[in-house]
Amino acid sequence: MCESELLTELLYGRQTVSAISRRFFCSERSMYRWIRRLYDELGVRSRSELRSRVATRRHAALVAGA
Repeated sequence: MCESELLTELLYGRQTVSAISRRFFCSERSMYRWIRRLYDELGVRSRSELRSRVATRRHAALVAGA
């Protein structure tokens, strides 16, 4: 799993940005910049949009696999 995928999974969960930044051994400010780049890459504006996008992809994968 690449760092972007891991970050997406962590943001999908309930961990705070502070906790996530500690896991990546960086400052919160750096993590917020990284999150902004990820949001831009995925075409979302917020964590709730990210959660919705991930949930939609997971549902599509389950339907395709059935």
